[in-house]
Amino acid sequence: MNNNLFSKIFIAVTLVASLCFSSCKDNTVNTDNLLIWDFDMAVKNAQTIPLSRYAKDLRYIPLETSNSSLIGRIAQIENVDDKIFIRTTIPGKEEVIVFTPDGKYIKTLNKFGRGPGEYIRLCGMCIEEDNNNLVTLFSGNKLLSYDINSEKLVRETPLDTIAKIIGRYMVVVAKNATYMGNGKYFFEYKAPMEGSSEDDVASFCIIDTLGNIIKNNFAKKDNYHVGCKNIMKYDDNLIWSQVKNDTIYRITDNLELTPHCVITNVDIYKNRGKGRGSISMRTQLGTELFECDQFMTVGVNIEGMKGVFPDKIYKDGAKNAHTILLYDKTTKKSVLVFNRESIYKYGFTNDIDYGMPFYPRFYSKNKLYDYVSAASFIEYAEKMGCQALKRIAATLNEESNPVLVEVTLR
Repeated sequence: MNNNLFSKIFIAVTLVASLCFSSCKDNTVNTDNLLIWDFDMAVKNAQTIPLSRYAKDLRYIPLETSNSSLIGRIAQIENVDDKIFIRTTIPGKEEVIVFTPDGKYIKTLNKFGRGPGEYIRLCGMCIEEDNNNLVTLFSGNKLLSYDINSEKLVRETPLDTIAKIIGRYMVVVAKNATYMGNGKYFFEYKAPMEGSSEDDVASFCIIDTLGNIIKNNFAKKDNYHVGCKNIMKYDDNLIWSQVKNDTIYRITDNLELTPHCVITNVDIYKNRGKGRGSISMRTQLGTELFECDQFMTVGVNIEGMKGVFPDKIYKDGAKNAHTILLYDKTTKKSVLVFNRESIYKYGFTNDIDYGMPFYPRFYSKNKLYDYVSAASFIEYAEKMGCQALKRIAATLNEESNPVLVEVTLR
């Protein structure tokens, strides 16, 4: 599964009456491969979830700190061939920094400019596992592919053919791109739509390594989608999400959208919370929305609304809560996840080494990744009894790079 990416997507979830099966006893119903989650039942089933239920190992990776390896906001993590590739998104310094599995700095991929092999904007990254593990970076108007061992540029693929089709300069939403295998890339781009004032309209395309169009699907006037979106590849399916929508989609072979997951009965809590706060689903593929063989999670932001939601999901003294809506593929049930630790961090309860809770942000090679700023890591180590945290915290200062938390799935 390829994961993309770490730009924030907030989905204000609305009830779709035609898909609401309130008479079902289970809180998730699978009808024609469509997952329907009953949010009301998930809230009533709120509980702690031990990390060991899904994971067999956990380790901390302090990333080497130097002038060449300073990391800002982490947008993506890929783990391949004993190297960790981290894409960062500091404005004006979008790059990929390469580390060893133990966090030692190797190299930085960052060629800014408008010439050959250079980019102005870096929107995404993928590993071509069936093509000598090339590392391909998605820029606004080109794809740049590097040899994974030498980190040398071996291929540059222009996206000019799409721009010519729509008859103007194209802003490719390359962060919504992924490698499909067999030398094919899927991506989403913005294009004007005849008869509509909307300019941020999702159209889909598949190209080959030369930039030739294999398949293209313009947005239709009666069926189009706007706003921020994300895309990921899971189990040979392309999964797509859109802002202000309760539905997660699967993209068909004909580049059409078909529902993959719908979350219902959120309006029950919105109505109860009038004048008391708000609730939103935060789905960010690879992070805020996550899917693997064992489970699927969606991040949930709750602003205020104490007395509407169970007190146990709020941290001590906190007015707001950020938690996880989890669907277990074995039990076919959904729950709202909380933890009892006093620190302000949400996620699975860490019963492996009894460190801080674990929040799944990225997936690569049967491993999950979270990251923690050095300052927060030091604070957690002081408040918790985990000796592994304390040993690593002793090597850090507040200016150090973040610490990765790597979990291996069962």
